[in-house]
Amino acid sequence: MKRRRPLWDWVRQEDGYTFSLNMAFLSVTVGMILLLILAWLTAGLAAGTNLRRAAAAAALAAQSQVTQTVTGSSAGFLTQAAWSLTGPVNAAATEVFDEEVNDMHLAQVFSNLSLETSISGNQVTVTVRGDFLPLFLQTAAARVPELRSMAVPMKAVVPVDDPVVGKG
Repeated sequence: MKRRRPLWDWVRQEDGYTFSLNMAFLSVTVGMILLLILAWLTAGLAAGTNLRRAAAAAALAAQSQVTQTVTGSSAGFLTQAAWSLTGPVNAAATEVFDEEVNDMHLAQVFSNLSLETSISGNQVTVTVRGDFLPLFLQTAAARVPELRSMAVPMKAVVPVDDPVVGKG
C-alpha cells in the first residue's frame, strides 16, 4: 500500500513553487520592515539618551553659577540666607551644551535644538528640545522634503539643585 504525499506533490507543482517563492519574498519584506522599525527605535533611544546627557552637563554648569548669600547680625546670628547668581547662568549652560552637541555630533540627528534655563531658589532646570530624524532617513529627506514630517520631537528636562547648606 503506497502512502500518498499530497503536500509534497502540491509543492512540486508550479502552484506550490509560486506559493513558496511568494512566501519567501513576503517574509523577507516583512523582516526588512521590522528591522527598519527596530533600527529607528534604537537610534531614537540612543539619541534621546545623548540629548539628556547634554542637558545634564548644561544643568551642572549652570548650577555652578548659583551660590548662597548669607547676611548676619552684628551679634553673630544669621538673619537671612538666599540664593543668588554669581555669573551668567545662561551663558555657562549654553557654552557647555554647545560643546556637548559638537562632541556627540547631535546636530547631525537633531534639528531645531533649543536650550532653556530656569532658576527657582537653588534649583536650576535645563530644558532641551529638538526634532529627531535618524541618519538613514536624512539622505532620503534631502531628496523628498516631505519626509521631514516624520521627525520625532524630543524633550529632556534636567533639574539640578545644590543640597549643601552654608556654601558661600
